[in-house]
Amino acid sequence: MKHIITGILLSLISTVSWSKAGSSAKTAASNVNTIQVEITLLFTVALSVFLIILSFRVLDLRGSPVTKWLHGADRRVEPETLERAIRGHGNLIEYAPMFLLLMLCLELRGIPQEQLLLAGTLFTLGRLMHGIVFSFMRPQPLMRVGGMALTFAGFFALIGSAVAALLANST
Repeated sequence: MKHIITGILLSLISTVSWSKAGSSAKTAASNVNTIQVEITLLFTVALSVFLIILSFRVLDLRGSPVTKWLHGADRRVEPETLERAIRGHGNLIEYAPMFLLLMLCLELRGIPQEQLLLAGTLFTLGRLMHGIVFSFMRPQPLMRVGGMALTFAGFFALIGSAVAALLANST
């Protein structure tokens, strides 16, 4: 539980806005005709926060000096626990970039927001389930299989939209 709370605190701290950077970004945005990609940005932020939490978990299990203050000096981490946390972290890194790239392409293409929100929600829930079961729990096939099923459902929803868009262009 300490790990989750610390991860949440770190993610909240990261939302602090920097006045100079924010004002120059607003100035640049007002001078350029910007493209809106709010849905992709929303899921990129959500997945990034979760990635930081999973990263922090791996650092902690590896005995990082940054997190030693959270535990007693006699803490022992099972090798399987560390390996599972590494896989949970790595699995998110393996799937999220291609999903977000596909989502960005479709959002720029003008695919309806509802389709993007549905696919993004399915994918993100799947990644959350899978990452939590690997990084914070003992093996539970239902969470692992359910997480992968939702991940693939989100992917297939975007792939279906992409194929439909490509076919619409070819006719």
